[in-house]
Amino acid sequence: MTGKHVLVISLQVGSGASKGHLNPLVGVAQHLMGRGHRVSWLPLPAAIGAEDRAQLTDVGVELVEPPALPAGVIAGPEELAAIARDPARIWEAYRSFLLDPVPHLLDGVGAVLARLGPDIALVDTMSYTGIIACELAGLPWVGACAGLKLLHPPGFSPAYRGDMSPVVAPRADLFARHGLDPDFRLFECPSPTANVVFGTEELVGDVFPPRRTWLVGPTIAPGRRGDETVFPFDRIPEDKPLVYASFGSVHTRLSGDGVIDALVAATAKLGATLVISSEAVAARAGELPDHTIATPYVPQLEMLGRADAFVTHGGANSVMEGMYFGVPLLVIPLASDQPMQADLVARAGAGIAVEREDLTTDSAFAALTRLLDRDDPIRHVVARIQKSYQANDGARRAAEIVEQAAS
Repeated sequence: MTGKHVLVISLQVGSGASKGHLNPLVGVAQHLMGRGHRVSWLPLPAAIGAEDRAQLTDVGVELVEPPALPAGVIAGPEELAAIARDPARIWEAYRSFLLDPVPHLLDGVGAVLARLGPDIALVDTMSYTGIIACELAGLPWVGACAGLKLLHPPGFSPAYRGDMSPVVAPRADLFARHGLDPDFRLFECPSPTANVVFGTEELVGDVFPPRRTWLVGPTIAPGRRGDETVFPFDRIPEDKPLVYASFGSVHTRLSGDGVIDALVAATAKLGATLVISSEAVAARAGELPDHTIATPYVPQLEMLGRADAFVTHGGANSVMEGMYFGVPLLVIPLASDQPMQADLVARAGAGIAVEREDLTTDSAFAALTRLLDRDDPIRHVVARIQKSYQANDGARRAAEIVEQAAS
């Protein structure tokens, strides 16, 4: 097949890291470039932050600068994360980075498409600006769901904590003004051409996705992902269980309330080593006991290759990577669609879900005791899901679907 020009449009919420929406597409881009295609990358609605810029530069894609977004349209990362954790206000966060930027950026993004002249786009199904711009330009696009949300039936409950209804009518009006009436699933807008979801039936069970949607398996980069960093692995004892905790790039600057304290106390009782990926916790690393290691950013794939249990907020990326490496999960949903991921993990029997307000030293100890038990049924379920995840290369399959759509 003659090489095509593929434009990747990722969701970049703000100047902070948006790893949950960036990392799933990196492996797909690598496969496309390895198959002889030119890959450009346009982050929307915000300009990409320094950390993500360095990662994409390392991967080797052609980074495209988005049109300038007026100051104040999207709140800062800390404010957004705080709003997202408030059930009464969470809809405001989504409106601010999904709907509000569209009128400011649409003409500029259309000009970018005209200048680049791509053959096809691979678009995050939450990038409303990119989706509308592609439709207006007549550019075919493949939707990439950075998670499992396209598998949810219409309606927000119970996937999200909080009332999302204030967003529904303005979103419908926004798309209708441009002659569009998508079959939204949660905040995801599926493509009429093709869509990819990164998972397997072994985790999600029977689902009812939109038309032209494929469950392709996990997306793991075939080479360096560009976010690898140095970590003091020599500090991890080999004779103790290893519990790894990460709550995602959005929540990394928040203190974690009592969650961290409960995990520290529980792992001390278990005689386990606790590794925490968090900027906020790393800032007070000197106050932590000897069995706890906290750094601002952990090379997650390498860490999961060593971990015995994984404590996560339930981000789709983290759940996917935990299953790929066969690590049982303790899911503590904090915001967004994380309740949906927590429910999927619990229903599949691949881990334990605990509400944030219910997490105590005792509940964390009980959950981790089970996850670390080699004979617990959870381990057998995780092994079965891991087998299916390692047998299905979602990044490669997504690249093939983009190729097919381009031809």
